[in-house]
Amino acid sequence: MIVEACAAISAAAAAAAASAAAACRHLQILLVCAERAWAHAMLLKQESQQDGAAAAKKRHTALRRLRKASFWAGELSRIAGTVCDTRSAVEADAYAAWMSGNVLMETESDWQRALACYTRAK
Repeated sequence: MIVEACAAISAAAAAAAASAAAACRHLQILLVCAERAWAHAMLLKQESQQDGAAAAKKRHTALRRLRKASFWAGELSRIAGTVCDTRSAVEADAYAAWMSGNVLMETESDWQRALACYTRAK
C-alpha cells in the first residue's frame, strides 16, 4: 500500500516536472521572439541613420519591430508570473519594463513614463 502511494506521488511529481519543463520551453520561445524583434529593430535603426533615401520607412519599420518586441516581452512577463518562481517572474517583469522603456524612448512620446519603466527595470 505504501509503495503504491509513493509511486503515485512520484508519478505526480514527474508530471509536474514535465509540465514545468514545457513551460520553460514556451518561455524560451517568447524570449527568443522578443530578442529577435529587438535585434531587427536595432539593425533597422542603424541602417536608417546611414541611409538617407529610405530612412523614414526603415525608422517606421524599426519602431514597429520594437513595439512587437515589447509585446513579446509583456507576454513573457505575464506567463512567467503564473508558471515560474518569484525570481524568474521579477526578471521577466524587469525585462518587459526595459523593453517598454525602449519603445517610449524611441518614439519620443512620453519621457516620464520611459523613465518610470527604466526605473522599474532597475
